[in-house]
Amino acid sequence: MSEDGFLDYLLQDRMFSIQIPHYHGQHRGEDAVSDSEPQHILARYMETADSLRFEADVEGSTWNSRGWTLQERHLARRIVHFSRTQIFWECRRGIESECGQRIIRLPFSITPAYGPEDSPDEESSENTSSQCASDKTSRSDEIGSSSSDSAYVDEDELIATRTRLYLWWFQVLGDYSRRNLTYASDKLPAISGLARELNTNHLEITQSEDQYLAGLWLGALADCLLWTPEDSSAMTDPGISRAPSWSWARYDGPTMPTRAGSPNLDPESDKIEYISHEVGLDSSNAYGSITHARLSIRAGLHEVLIVQPSIQQRDEVNRYDIYLRSDRSKIAVATLDRAEAYETNDTSGLFAMQVKVQLPQDDGPARDLYYSGLVLQLVGGEEQVLERVGVFILDEDHLNVFASAEKRIVTLV
Repeated sequence: MSEDGFLDYLLQDRMFSIQIPHYHGQHRGEDAVSDSEPQHILARYMETADSLRFEADVEGSTWNSRGWTLQERHLARRIVHFSRTQIFWECRRGIESECGQRIIRLPFSITPAYGPEDSPDEESSENTSSQCASDKTSRSDEIGSSSSDSAYVDEDELIATRTRLYLWWFQVLGDYSRRNLTYASDKLPAISGLARELNTNHLEITQSEDQYLAGLWLGALADCLLWTPEDSSAMTDPGISRAPSWSWARYDGPTMPTRAGSPNLDPESDKIEYISHEVGLDSSNAYGSITHARLSIRAGLHEVLIVQPSIQQRDEVNRYDIYLRSDRSKIAVATLDRAEAYETNDTSGLFAMQVKVQLPQDDGPARDLYYSGLVLQLVGGEEQVLERVGVFILDEDHLNVFASAEKRIVTLV
């Protein structure tokens, strides 16, 4: 018999029964008489490698593809996952598998970290799952570390902390946009608990709440406006009016929530000025469904033409060139929110509006992440009322093309 393979063949992924002695009375001794019916327990052989099944059994599960379960998972302090192969424990400090191996990857959460101080019973347990990966710093700790213990908070530290808050939100949206909902009207309600959680943390850090605008945050408005479809051809219309054109909640489909992976809260990087907004709520939930939304901002605009190049690369099917209507010079490349919904022969009433400063291209992240403006279209010929139809990135030779653009107040719907 070989030293390897035999036991693995018999036991791997198999359930088996182990007989245990059972005695009358409370103590096992010479006078104790064995029960006539022996007791059994069920056991299962597991390899340490089984802990790697978390990605497939939990992350890749149908449960984890549903829209509502995202905030359920983020807001729960502790979760026990009963998967196809084993049980997993998840808390604010990490994840541990049934076979006993700790998974160091921490949940990305801004909610207060669960720790021993919350439960005296668990503090005394050296093996409690709530302490897994306790030597690592959770996202909660990182974000909460700048909360105001004193009246004075360094401005740079405050901006860095708020940036982490919005970064968390963008990462949540990136996940949420890939999930499915049974009812299209649940798009905003199904993530409203996480929006409320962010605002609670914002209040603790800055002593004031942020304003939530149909899925966007006023405190990072310019960055929030530059959400981008990962694939315009995959974006679908839900068939109901649940969000304005400038919100990621308008369509269904995977999106990239921000232009460069992380928000830039430096006011000098913004090219728009917030004026006012109007949001009609559909219920008492300030973060839930809405009836309508309008956003007024001041910005420089250019009237433009959009032309789809005759020859495109395989990965640029939904790319369009943007030309100034005044002199027909090409200034940018656009990605439309829904390519099939745009008629190339309807080129009237199109405008380009720069939202963020675009820096010269260097050796940084891919150029696709640095969208700096919106493509807008007049709504029903109504002057100064526009809707979003896409995003654009300026050509390197035209980074300052909006310096001469006259700034005016427009309303986005």
